[in-house]
Amino acid sequence: MEKRRCAGCGKAFWPRPQVPEQKYCGEPECRRSRRRSWQQAKRRKDADYRDNQARAHRAWAEENSAHWQVYRCGHPEYVPANCEKQHQRDRRRCAAKVLAKMDSSKLLSAVPSGTLSLLLVGVEGRAVGKGAAQPFVKEQEQEGNFDALGREAVGIARSVALQ
Repeated sequence: MEKRRCAGCGKAFWPRPQVPEQKYCGEPECRRSRRRSWQQAKRRKDADYRDNQARAHRAWAEENSAHWQVYRCGHPEYVPANCEKQHQRDRRRCAAKVLAKMDSSKLLSAVPSGTLSLLLVGVEGRAVGKGAAQPFVKEQEQEGNFDALGREAVGIARSVALQ
């Protein structure tokens, strides 16, 4: 067999004859890397394995509830670095949520699509004819009686009045 490059450290190594598909050398860090990548792939593909691992992790966390408090006391340099990493994770989660919200995208038009028939109604509730629409619309605009939807309706009313 010829020498191969380790997928973990990149160094050349002689593979064991018993393991023809060997991709990692025997260094402890490379073995850890191999196990970690195997576990990640297994968790992605196997729901039972993922559930069992989650259950085992919860059980360990309940039995060792003070572990992280003790660790942070013994490793004060860990606290600010972890705090910054948590802020980064929170920002990523927050950015992802903003993109997923249904109401985050603006409508192109406040007027629903389709064929519309408009009847312009005056202040007293009477229908305004084609000839009277233009002065009525100008009067209402000057008085500030239109919101954003009303302004779009004004544009439509003007086009109707011009026909």
